[in-house]
Amino acid sequence: MTGSAAPSILTAIERAFSHARAAVVILSGDDLSRLGRRYVTENDEPYERHPTRQARPNVIFEAGMAFGLYPTRTLIVSFGKTRPISDIGGINILYLSDDAQSRKKIAGRLTNAGCGVDVENKTDWLTAGDFKAAFHEPDQMEGEKHGGLRITQRRYSSEDGATIKPKIWVDIRNDSGSCLVIRHLGWRQTPIGIQIKSSHQAMQVRVAQYWCPEKGIETLHLPPTESIRMWVQPAERHDENDLRQRCQSEGRLGLLNLRLNDKDIQMDV
Repeated sequence: MTGSAAPSILTAIERAFSHARAAVVILSGDDLSRLGRRYVTENDEPYERHPTRQARPNVIFEAGMAFGLYPTRTLIVSFGKTRPISDIGGINILYLSDDAQSRKKIAGRLTNAGCGVDVENKTDWLTAGDFKAAFHEPDQMEGEKHGGLRITQRRYSSEDGATIKPKIWVDIRNDSGSCLVIRHLGWRQTPIGIQIKSSHQAMQVRVAQYWCPEKGIETLHLPPTESIRMWVQPAERHDENDLRQRCQSEGRLGLLNLRLNDKDIQMDV
Protein backbone atom coordinates (compact mmCIF):
# COMPACT_ATOMS: atom_id res chain seq x y z
CA MET A 1 0.00 0.00 0.00
CA THR A 2 2.92 2.38 0.53
CA GLY A 3 4.45 1.76 -2.88
CA SER A 4 7.88 1.54 -1.24
CA ALA A 5 10.22 -1.40 -0.70
CA ALA A 6 11.37 0.05 2.64
CA PRO A 7 8.62 2.25 4.08
CA SER A 8 8.95 3.82 7.51
CA ILE A 9 6.68 2.64 10.32
CA LEU A 10 4.88 5.99 10.31
CA THR A 11 4.23 5.77 6.57
CA ALA A 12 2.92 2.22 6.89
CA ILE A 13 0.62 3.16 9.76
CA GLU A 14 -0.73 6.25 8.02
CA ARG A 15 -1.39 4.30 4.82
CA ALA A 16 -3.08 1.49 6.77
CA PHE A 17 -5.36 4.02 8.47
CA SER A 18 -6.26 5.57 5.11
CA HIS A 19 -7.31 2.18 3.71
CA ALA A 20 -9.18 0.94 6.78
CA ARG A 21 -12.87 1.52 7.38
CA ALA A 22 -12.19 1.97 11.11
CA ALA A 23 -9.32 1.87 13.56
CA VAL A 24 -9.68 0.08 16.91
CA VAL A 25 -7.04 1.15 19.42
CA ILE A 26 -6.77 -1.07 22.51
CA LEU A 27 -5.19 0.46 25.62
CA SER A 28 -4.03 -2.68 27.45
CA GLY A 29 -1.95 -1.24 30.31
CA ASP A 30 1.32 -3.13 29.73
CA ASP A 31 3.49 -0.42 31.34
CA LEU A 32 3.54 1.05 34.84
CA SER A 33 3.90 4.83 35.12
CA ARG A 34 3.68 7.66 37.64
CA LEU A 35 4.69 11.30 37.89
CA GLY A 36 8.23 12.04 39.10
CA ARG A 37 8.22 12.78 42.85
CA ARG A 38 9.70 16.25 42.46
CA TYR A 39 6.65 17.30 40.41
CA VAL A 40 3.93 15.76 42.61
CA THR A 41 1.65 18.18 44.49
CA GLU A 42 -0.73 17.48 47.36
CA ASN A 43 -3.73 17.86 45.02
CA ASP A 44 -2.59 15.25 42.50
CA GLU A 45 -4.66 12.12 41.94
CA PRO A 46 -3.43 8.68 43.15
CA TYR A 47 -2.50 7.68 39.58
CA GLU A 48 0.04 10.52 39.58
CA ARG A 49 1.58 9.35 42.86
CA HIS A 50 1.66 5.58 42.46
CA PRO A 51 2.67 3.27 39.57
CA THR A 52 -0.46 2.80 37.45
CA ARG A 53 -1.16 0.62 34.42
CA GLN A 54 -0.57 2.50 31.18
CA ALA A 55 -0.55 1.60 27.49
CA ARG A 56 2.81 1.39 25.73
CA PRO A 57 4.07 4.74 24.33
CA ASN A 58 3.83 3.59 20.71
CA VAL A 59 0.17 2.62 21.22
CA ILE A 60 -0.62 6.04 22.70
CA PHE A 61 1.21 7.72 19.79
CA GLU A 62 -0.65 5.61 17.20
CA ALA A 63 -3.96 6.33 18.95
CA GLY A 64 -3.19 10.03 18.52
CA MET A 65 -2.38 9.53 14.85
CA ALA A 66 -5.58 7.59 14.18
CA PHE A 67 -7.80 10.03 16.03
CA GLY A 68 -6.08 13.06 14.53
CA LEU A 69 -6.44 11.78 10.95
CA TYR A 70 -9.81 10.01 11.16
CA PRO A 71 -11.68 11.04 14.34
CA THR A 72 -15.05 9.71 13.20
CA ARG A 73 -13.63 6.27 12.33
CA THR A 74 -11.43 5.68 15.40
CA LEU A 75 -12.64 3.64 18.35
CA ILE A 76 -10.59 3.65 21.56
CA VAL A 77 -11.09 0.61 23.78
CA SER A 78 -9.55 0.20 27.24
CA PHE A 79 -8.74 -3.31 28.48
CA GLY A 80 -8.93 -2.79 32.22
CA LYS A 81 -8.48 0.57 33.93
CA THR A 82 -5.44 2.49 32.71
CA ARG A 83 -3.77 5.78 33.55
CA PRO A 84 -5.82 8.64 32.06
CA ILE A 85 -4.57 10.49 28.96
CA SER A 86 -5.50 14.14 29.46
CA ASP A 87 -5.73 14.98 25.72
CA ILE A 88 -8.52 12.44 25.18
CA GLY A 89 -10.28 13.09 28.47
CA GLY A 90 -13.49 14.10 26.71
CA ILE A 91 -13.62 11.10 24.39
CA ASN A 92 -16.04 8.31 25.28
CA ILE A 93 -13.69 5.36 25.73
CA LEU A 94 -15.27 1.89 25.80
CA TYR A 95 -14.15 -0.72 28.32
CA LEU A 96 -13.69 -4.22 26.97
CA SER A 97 -15.10 -7.05 29.09
CA ASP A 98 -16.91 -10.38 28.78
CA ASP A 99 -20.18 -8.58 29.46
CA ALA A 100 -22.62 -8.74 26.50
CA GLN A 101 -23.38 -5.03 26.85
CA SER A 102 -19.71 -4.16 26.32
CA ARG A 103 -19.62 -6.17 23.08
CA LYS A 104 -22.85 -4.62 21.83
CA LYS A 105 -21.43 -1.12 22.36
CA ILE A 106 -18.31 -1.95 20.34
CA ALA A 107 -20.42 -3.45 17.54
CA GLY A 108 -22.58 -0.35 17.54
CA ARG A 109 -19.61 2.02 17.29
CA LEU A 110 -18.11 0.00 14.42
CA THR A 111 -21.46 0.15 12.63
CA ASN A 112 -21.51 3.93 13.09
CA ALA A 113 -18.03 4.07 11.54
CA GLY A 114 -19.36 2.35 8.43
CA CYS A 115 -18.18 -1.21 9.06
CA GLY A 116 -20.33 -4.08 7.83
CA VAL A 117 -21.03 -5.61 11.25
CA ASP A 118 -23.36 -8.59 10.81
CA VAL A 119 -24.83 -9.76 14.12
CA GLU A 120 -28.44 -10.16 13.09
CA ASN A 121 -29.97 -13.39 14.44
CA LYS A 122 -26.60 -14.31 15.98
CA THR A 123 -25.78 -14.75 19.67
CA ASP A 124 -22.46 -16.65 19.80
CA TRP A 125 -20.44 -13.42 19.56
CA LEU A 126 -21.90 -12.27 22.89
CA THR A 127 -20.15 -15.07 24.81
CA ALA A 128 -17.28 -16.29 22.60
CA GLY A 129 -13.75 -15.96 23.97
CA ASP A 130 -12.53 -15.11 27.45
CA PHE A 131 -11.29 -11.53 27.81
CA LYS A 132 -10.96 -11.81 31.60
CA ALA A 133 -8.41 -14.65 31.30
CA ALA A 134 -6.20 -12.39 29.16
CA PHE A 135 -6.00 -9.68 31.82
CA HIS A 136 -2.66 -9.65 33.65
CA GLU A 137 -0.95 -7.29 36.06
CA PRO A 138 2.20 -5.97 34.29
CA ASP A 139 4.49 -6.75 37.24
CA GLN A 140 3.12 -10.25 37.83
CA MET A 141 5.24 -13.03 36.34
CA GLU A 142 3.66 -16.03 34.64
CA GLY A 143 2.24 -18.33 37.29
CA GLU A 144 2.87 -15.82 40.08
CA LYS A 145 -0.19 -15.24 42.20
CA HIS A 146 -1.02 -12.46 44.62
CA GLY A 147 1.99 -10.35 43.67
CA GLY A 148 4.44 -13.04 44.79
CA LEU A 149 2.94 -13.86 48.20
CA ARG A 150 2.70 -17.56 48.98
CA ILE A 151 1.18 -19.36 51.97
CA THR A 152 3.84 -21.69 53.33
CA GLN A 153 2.22 -23.07 56.47
CA ARG A 154 -1.06 -23.32 58.39
CA ARG A 155 -0.88 -24.62 61.92
CA TYR A 156 -2.99 -25.01 65.03
CA SER A 157 -1.68 -23.73 68.36
CA SER A 158 -3.06 -23.98 71.92
CA GLU A 159 -0.30 -22.19 73.82
CA ASP A 160 -0.89 -22.45 77.57
CA GLY A 161 0.49 -19.00 78.32
CA ALA A 162 -1.36 -17.18 75.54
CA THR A 163 -4.01 -14.60 76.39
CA ILE A 164 -6.14 -15.74 73.48
CA LYS A 165 -6.30 -19.43 72.59
CA PRO A 166 -6.59 -21.55 70.58
CA LYS A 167 -5.23 -20.00 67.38
CA ILE A 168 -4.75 -20.86 63.73
CA TRP A 169 -1.44 -19.40 62.51
CA VAL A 170 -0.86 -18.64 58.83
CA ASP A 171 2.69 -18.11 57.50
CA ILE A 172 3.17 -16.19 54.23
CA ARG A 173 6.39 -15.77 52.29
CA ASN A 174 7.39 -13.04 49.80
CA ASP A 175 8.60 -14.94 46.72
CA SER A 176 8.68 -11.83 44.51
CA GLY A 177 11.87 -9.97 43.69
CA SER A 178 10.87 -6.73 45.40
CA CYS A 179 9.87 -5.37 48.80
CA LEU A 180 6.10 -5.43 49.36
CA VAL A 181 4.01 -3.11 51.51
CA ILE A 182 1.36 -5.27 53.18
CA ARG A 183 -1.64 -4.21 55.23
CA HIS A 184 -3.87 -6.72 57.00
CA LEU A 185 -7.54 -5.98 56.24
CA GLY A 186 -9.09 -8.91 58.06
CA TRP A 187 -10.26 -12.50 57.71
CA ARG A 188 -13.44 -13.64 56.01
CA GLN A 189 -14.94 -16.97 56.95
CA THR A 190 -16.56 -19.13 54.29
CA PRO A 191 -19.28 -21.82 54.46
CA ILE A 192 -16.82 -24.70 54.06
CA GLY A 193 -14.07 -23.12 56.19
CA ILE A 194 -13.65 -22.71 59.93
CA GLN A 195 -15.97 -20.54 61.98
CA ILE A 196 -14.16 -17.54 63.44
CA LYS A 197 -14.54 -16.07 66.91
CA SER A 198 -12.02 -13.27 66.40
CA SER A 199 -9.49 -12.16 63.79
CA HIS A 200 -6.41 -10.34 65.04
CA GLN A 201 -5.52 -7.72 62.42
CA ALA A 202 -1.81 -7.73 63.20
CA MET A 203 1.20 -9.29 61.54
CA GLN A 204 4.68 -10.27 62.59
CA VAL A 205 7.76 -10.50 60.40
CA ARG A 206 10.44 -13.13 60.93
CA VAL A 207 13.83 -11.72 61.96
CA ALA A 208 16.41 -14.50 62.42
CA GLN A 209 14.63 -16.99 64.73
CA TYR A 210 12.26 -14.39 66.21
CA TRP A 211 8.86 -13.00 65.18
CA CYS A 212 8.65 -9.20 65.54
CA PRO A 213 7.11 -7.05 66.89
CA GLU A 214 5.83 -9.03 69.86
CA LYS A 215 2.24 -7.72 69.67
CA GLY A 216 2.07 -7.54 65.89
CA ILE A 217 1.43 -4.65 63.53
CA GLU A 218 -1.25 -3.83 60.93
CA THR A 219 1.06 -2.64 58.11
CA LEU A 220 4.65 -3.64 57.33
CA HIS A 221 7.27 -3.77 54.59
CA LEU A 222 8.22 -7.33 53.66
CA PRO A 223 11.57 -7.79 51.85
CA PRO A 224 12.04 -10.56 49.26
CA THR A 225 12.38 -14.13 50.64
CA GLU A 226 11.17 -13.02 54.11
CA SER A 227 8.02 -14.28 55.86
CA ILE A 228 5.15 -12.90 57.91
CA ARG A 229 2.60 -14.63 60.12
CA MET A 230 -0.86 -13.81 61.46
CA TRP A 231 -3.59 -15.63 63.36
CA VAL A 232 -7.33 -16.11 63.84
CA GLN A 233 -9.23 -17.55 66.79
CA PRO A 234 -11.63 -20.38 65.85
CA ALA A 235 -15.09 -20.61 67.40
CA GLU A 236 -15.78 -23.09 70.22
CA ARG A 237 -17.56 -25.53 67.89
CA HIS A 238 -14.17 -26.78 66.58
CA ASP A 239 -12.24 -29.24 68.75
CA GLU A 240 -8.45 -29.64 68.68
CA ASN A 241 -8.40 -32.71 66.44
CA ASP A 242 -10.73 -31.04 63.92
CA LEU A 243 -8.52 -27.94 63.75
CA ARG A 244 -5.28 -29.92 63.39
CA GLN A 245 -6.74 -32.05 60.60
CA ARG A 246 -8.06 -28.99 58.75
CA CYS A 247 -4.65 -27.29 58.90
CA GLN A 248 -2.92 -30.40 57.56
CA SER A 249 -5.45 -30.95 54.77
CA GLU A 250 -5.74 -28.99 51.53
CA GLY A 251 -9.23 -27.72 52.30
CA ARG A 252 -10.01 -24.02 52.60
CA LEU A 253 -9.93 -22.47 56.06
CA GLY A 254 -11.10 -19.02 55.00
CA LEU A 255 -10.23 -15.93 52.94
CA LEU A 256 -7.53 -13.48 53.96
CA ASN A 257 -7.94 -9.86 52.85
CA LEU A 258 -4.73 -7.88 52.35
CA ARG A 259 -3.73 -4.59 50.76
CA LEU A 260 -0.63 -5.21 48.69
CA ASN A 261 1.15 -2.10 47.34
CA ASP A 262 -2.12 -0.10 47.26
CA LYS A 263 -4.07 -2.98 45.69
CA ASP A 264 -6.59 -5.09 47.63
CA ILE A 265 -6.15 -8.84 47.21
CA GLN A 266 -7.85 -11.89 48.67
CA MET A 267 -5.88 -15.04 49.45
CA ASP A 268 -7.51 -18.44 49.72
CA VAL A 269 -6.12 -19.90 52.98
